[in-house]
Amino acid sequence: MKIAVCYSGQVGAFHKAYPNQKKTFLKDDMDVFVYTSNVVSQKNNSIVNFPTNSKIHEYLVADKGWRKNCSTYGIIYKIKEDIVYQLISPLASQVRKMEIESEDLLESLEDWNMSKWEWLKKRQLSKLYKCNNMIDGKYDIVVRTRFEFSPNIIIPIEQIIKSHDNIDNKIFMFGGWDCVPPMVFMDKFICDGFAFGTPRVMDIFCSLGQRKNPYPYNPKYKDCWEKFGDNVEYQFKSHLDANKIEVIYIGSKRNMYHLWR
Repeated sequence: MKIAVCYSGQVGAFHKAYPNQKKTFLKDDMDVFVYTSNVVSQKNNSIVNFPTNSKIHEYLVADKGWRKNCSTYGIIYKIKEDIVYQLISPLASQVRKMEIESEDLLESLEDWNMSKWEWLKKRQLSKLYKCNNMIDGKYDIVVRTRFEFSPNIIIPIEQIIKSHDNIDNKIFMFGGWDCVPPMVFMDKFICDGFAFGTPRVMDIFCSLGQRKNPYPYNPKYKDCWEKFGDNVEYQFKSHLDANKIEVIYIGSKRNMYHLWR
C-alpha cells in the first residue's frame, strides 16, 4: 500500500512530536510532502523555542475584533529557512516536495481585524490545500497531519484501511467526545489535526478553505458562535457531511493524542 503524508502549517514543535509520530504511524516507506512557512506562533507559551531573525510580537491579542471574548493567544516571530530545514531534517530522506512560504509578519499582527472564517482560511486551511496539491504520483492513501500532532496510541493505517469496505467515502480521524464548555459548538468533536483516507476523500477534506463562505452554524450552538466565531472542527464536519463522507473514529478519547505548543 503506497502512502503519502502531508505536513502542513507552521513547523512549530515538530521536534517534540516527531518521536511519537515515528512510534505510532510514520513508516520509512511513506512519501512525505511539506508545506510550511518561516513564521512561528506559540500558543500559551512566551518562551521563544527557536533562534529568531525578527522581533518577538504578541499574537492575536485579547479583546480585539473576533478575539473580543478571548485571551491573548501567545507570541509570533520569524525564523530563518535553515532553521526550518534543520527542524524537518528527520524526514529528509522521505521528503518528495517541500515549500517554505515567506509570510509577512507585520501583516500577521493584524489578523484580529479579519473575520474568524477569513483567518481560518488564510492561516490554516490554505496551507492544507496547497500541501495536498503538491502530491504527485499514485497513492492508495493520503495522511494529513499537523507538525505538532503527537498520537498516544498506535495507528496501524494499513490494517485500519483493510478492515473497512467502501473506503472511498470514509475518512479516519480522532473524535467522538463531547465538546467542553465554553467551546460547545458541535454535537461530537472531531480533531482535524490528523486524518487519512483515499486521495479522493482527502481532496474533498483539504478543499474546505476554497469555500467563499463558511457553513451556517448549528442553531443549537448560536451562543458559542456569536461569542467566539466559526470553529474549524465544525466546518470540517459540515464539509464532510455535505460531501457524504463518513467519519470513522480511530481514537474516541481526548487523551489519545497531544498537541505540542
